[in-house]
This record gives sequence, C-alpha cells and structure tokens, in this order.
Amino acid sequence: WGPDMLQEPPRIGNQWTDDPYLQSILRRHIPKSPATEIARDLDHFGQRVATDVLEMCDDACMNEPQLQAYDAWGKRVDKIITSKGWRALHDVSAQEGLVATAYERTHKEFSRLHWAAKAYLFAGSSALYNCPLAMTDGAAQVLEQSNDQWLKETAFRNLTTRDVQKFWTSGQWMTERAGGSDVSAGTETYSEPIPEGSHPWATHRLYGVKWFSSATECDMTLTLARDSGDGTDSSQSKGKLSMFFVQMRSPDGSLNGIEILRMKNKLGTRQLPTAELKLNGAYARKVGATGTGIKQITTMVNVTRLWNSIAAIGSMRRVLAIARDFAAKRYAFGQMIAQQPLHVEVLASMETELKACSQLVFEVARLMGRVECKVATDVDRALLRILTPITKLYTAKQGLAVVIEGMEAIGGQAYIEDSGIPSIIRDSHVLPIWEGTTNVQSLDLLRSITTQPSSLSLLLSNLLLRAQTSSSANLSNSFKQTLNEVVGEVIEASRVIEALRTVNKSRQWSEATARMFAFLLARITCTTLLAEHAAWSGLESDLAVVRRRLIEPSPIESLRRIINSGQSWLDDAKLVVGECKATDPKLYRPYGPSYRSSL
Repeated sequence: WGPDMLQEPPRIGNQWTDDPYLQSILRRHIPKSPATEIARDLDHFGQRVATDVLEMCDDACMNEPQLQAYDAWGKRVDKIITSKGWRALHDVSAQEGLVATAYERTHKEFSRLHWAAKAYLFAGSSALYNCPLAMTDGAAQVLEQSNDQWLKETAFRNLTTRDVQKFWTSGQWMTERAGGSDVSAGTETYSEPIPEGSHPWATHRLYGVKWFSSATECDMTLTLARDSGDGTDSSQSKGKLSMFFVQMRSPDGSLNGIEILRMKNKLGTRQLPTAELKLNGAYARKVGATGTGIKQITTMVNVTRLWNSIAAIGSMRRVLAIARDFAAKRYAFGQMIAQQPLHVEVLASMETELKACSQLVFEVARLMGRVECKVATDVDRALLRILTPITKLYTAKQGLAVVIEGMEAIGGQAYIEDSGIPSIIRDSHVLPIWEGTTNVQSLDLLRSITTQPSSLSLLLSNLLLRAQTSSSANLSNSFKQTLNEVVGEVIEASRVIEALRTVNKSRQWSEATARMFAFLLARITCTTLLAEHAAWSGLESDLAVVRRRLIEPSPIESLRRIINSGQSWLDDAKLVVGECKATDPKLYRPYGPSYRSSL
C-alpha cells in the first residue's frame, strides 16, 4: 500500500454459477431432464443479472419516477415519467418469462421451482420491478381461475405473454385512507352498475380514493369496492366487497376516470412508482361473484407473499455476494479479511440464515407448483396454507437483519450511497410490511390453524417424518448424530406447542403468543429442511449449516456448545462460507451505480 493505492471495489459474477447451493436445491427437487434444461436458462439469466440487467437496475435507482400533473397549456395529464432503465426492465421481464414461466408449465409442476429460481436471481438486480411482477402474477392466478372468458382472453393472456409489446403488468389497489391490512373494514370505494352493453367491457364504475397504489404506471389492476346494489338483488349485495378489473388507461391513452393525486415520498423503494389515486367513475368489470372479493384477494396475496419472500432471500444473496467478493480483496490488520476467523464467523452466520430461508421459500414454491398442476395431495395443500404466512414473516425479518449485517461486514464504504448497498438496505425495510406485517401474518397463521385444526398436526408430523427419514439414511456417524438432534428438536418443539395450546384458553393469550409461535414453527421447519438437504447431498458443508442452526437461538447454550466443541466450531464456519474468490474484473464492472454505463 502507498499513498496512491486505492481499495479494489467489489464485483458480482454470474449469480447462477456462483451459487452452488441454489443449484443443489433444484437438482434435489427436479428430475434430471428438465433440471438440465432449466439450468441452461438460469445460467444465461444469471449472467444477465450481473451485466446488462444490473445496468438497467442502477439507471432505475438513480432516476426516480416523476409525476407530470399538467401539460404546458394547463391540461391535466397525470403522466408518470419513468426512467429508461425501469422501462427496459419491463421488456426483460417479458422476454425472460418472469411471470410467463409459471403459467406456460413447460416442466409441469416443476415450473414454479424454475420460476422461483429465476425470480430469485432477478431480485437483486430488479430495482424493485419484482413488485409489479408480483402483482401481475397474483392477478394472473385469480384470472386463470375465473369463469370470465373475456378476462382470460384479454387480461390473463397479456399478463402471461413473453411478447414485449403485449405484456401487461398489474397493480393491486387495496389500501385506502383508513389504511392497514384490514381491507374488509377499511374499504370505502364503491361501485355503481352501468347498463348492460353501454361499454365495450365494463359492468360498473368505481368511486373512491386508493391511498397507496404500487406500480401506478401499470396497465391494469384488480381492486376491491363495495357493491351499491345490482338491480333486483340490491338488498342482498349492497355493501358487500367484490373484486373488480380496471384498466389504467382508455384506448386513446387518457386515464380511465382516475386522477393521480400525488406520488408517495417513501423511505425506500423510491424507484417504484407509488401514488395516491382518486377514482372518479373509473370503468371496471366485476370479477367473480358479488361479495367474494376477500376470498379472491387471498388467492392473490398468497402469490405476492411468495414473491415478497423471494425478494428477501434475493436481497440477502446480493449483499452476501458483494461481502464475499470484498472479503477476498480487502487487506486489513496484516491479512485478507477472508482469512480472519471473526470475519469468517460473520459470513458463516449470514450464509446459514440465507440457506435456511432459501429452503423455506423453495419448499413453498414446490408445493404451489403441485397445487397449480393439480397433483397436490391433501397434505400438500394443508402445508402450503400454513407455510405461506410463516415463510413471509420469517424471511422478511431475517432478510432485513442479514442485509444490515452485510453492510457492516463490508464496512464504512457500504454506508456511502453510490456503493449500491444503502438502497438495498432501504428497500429491504418494506419486506416485513408489504402483504401484511409480521403480526398480521402471525394472526393469519393462527386463523388457519383455528379453522383447520388438523393443519398444525399435519405440519408437525410431516416435519418429524422427514427428520427421521433423514437421520436413518446411510450416512457417517457424525451425520447421524447431528440429524438425530434435529429429530429431537422437532419432538421438543411439538411438546412446547402442545403445552402452549393447552395453556392458551383465551383469545387474548393465543394472539399474544402468536408471533413467538410462528417463529418457532419457522425455525423447526427451516432446520428440518436443511437436515433433509444435508442427508441428500452428503456434504460436510451442508451438515455444518445444520449444526450451526441447532445452536443459534440461545447465546448461553451457543457458547456452551462452542466451548465443548472446541476448534470444530471455527472449522464449521469455514465449511459454511467456503472459499471467497474475487470476481474477474475483466468480465464484470465494479458494483455500484457510479460505475454504470449509459443505456
């Protein structure tokens, strides 16, 4: 080092080839023939998210959307101006099938896993374009199940196409001035029926204010409104919440009875156009039967919650990729930090959490694919229902913790805006809030167990069976010992849960403990899935992840185990992290928006 020496900046490489754990998850779940084809697609896309898509991402992050309310002569136009990078991400999303992959079902029930892996690779370079894609996927799910042929032939087809010129994105306008997740009580928007045949496709007009509309430049939305009464059955339908399809603009390009009141000034996700809207008689088409709005929203939300979870592990993965690369080129206190035991320990902790959350996310994607392709068992359906809120709440909270840890692992420069790290931190703060906060998810879990009491027993018995099967595999004694501990943890957790259910005699008590209960279920599910994966792979590095996972909750117990295990604890950390390698500077530019090239 001399006075003119500068720190070599971090880079990221192909995010598929650099992620052997992701590769192994897909190999475990997908038969060899489709897995090979899927791997080729992911290799191609993994390279793109580190090169041209990353350029689009940085351009979108550096050029936030603006609202042009009026033209030069005072005419109200309400035009949202987005960046070239944001618009380019729309085209990439269509071309790469970031929604279409799940609906083409080229690989049958494994198509959702293919989609999940691709969405995961995209997350870190998406500039939050995965938000409109999440709502697009959720809308497509609802419309695919609809009996309305017009909606299927227009909206659904455009939502799931790979044609850039035809590809639509969807919004999701649920939050109103009353705010919060209680849309049943907080929705004031109402609908008025129009004479049949008076509009090419609409059945109603909507009136009200949507306080928070993400991806406001979208082509359409599915939203809720109260029925004001439809003809002869007005007394039965009045006030009920129904779902409506709304196109954002009329054929001439003008807004469809919609006024954009203002853009939202947010902590993060600033590259994502978010606005407050007033519906002044927006033309709309009712989706499904009167009063079924909440049920249909649930279908949407289950999809968007999975997207939220993928965004969480994608953010973890991106920060960890940067931190690992940086560790291989940062020299401090006489050696590279990748060789310093405490730094290795920090990276190992981050890696363990990422792998635990990844197992949870890809398990939900696997189950969703089975349900969508109608090959799911009753157990599959019950597990999907109970694991969806668990996965959303857990990955969101852990994702935020890991990206903050990643900033610290990189150091002071990661606090500087043009390093690209602060935007990841800010954007991650929305993950525990979007699609229901941690409390909302915990109460939703409680509701699902209350309405389907057998679902909890099914989950616990399924976890125990999988843990026992893993521990009985033909493996070394060290594997068996650790995997037997997982069996013990599942049994002990089941005892605690049963004791909790015995004590929980009142609703207040049940709700007060719902959060702890949800995190306990998340923890034992993650640990079991990690153990199952380790038994399948037979790799010591995967077993090391399980060992670390078993001792994380209690610092006292952790230290006691570390003391008893001696040097093997550090050896485990090294196994979990593996070798940190510097990304080839000839192939990839430094990370951060200040290095972006013009599009």
